[in-house]
Amino acid sequence: MNVKPLLDIEDLAVKIDGRSLLSGIDLVVQPREIHVIFGPNGSGKSSLIKTIMGLPPYRVVSGDIRFDGESILGLSIDERARRGIGLAFQQPPAVRDVSLSALGKGLKLDEERSMGSPHRCRR
Repeated sequence: MNVKPLLDIEDLAVKIDGRSLLSGIDLVVQPREIHVIFGPNGSGKSSLIKTIMGLPPYRVVSGDIRFDGESILGLSIDERARRGIGLAFQQPPAVRDVSLSALGKGLKLDEERSMGSPHRCRR
């Protein structure tokens, strides 16, 4: 059985203001896989994640980013979020009177987990 990747990045090149940030990036993440991207400061980790999310001023100059089989390069940030793509801070800011469990319920993470959604990381 041929399973299509959840995330497929192919020969990605990214620039900001004409300055090359990333080039030749390839990454395939299958459903239910967990990947860790790590490296020294300035190696492009945050640039890659922000590019996947579609944040300005990151501009894809070549290559493709496919999510669940479809190119997302033409999608807005909110369209990408509706498909299940998002950012999480390593050290999230505290929001007064909002617990993590309340946030999870508000985002319906418990429902997604019980439905077996392949778009959420599992422990």
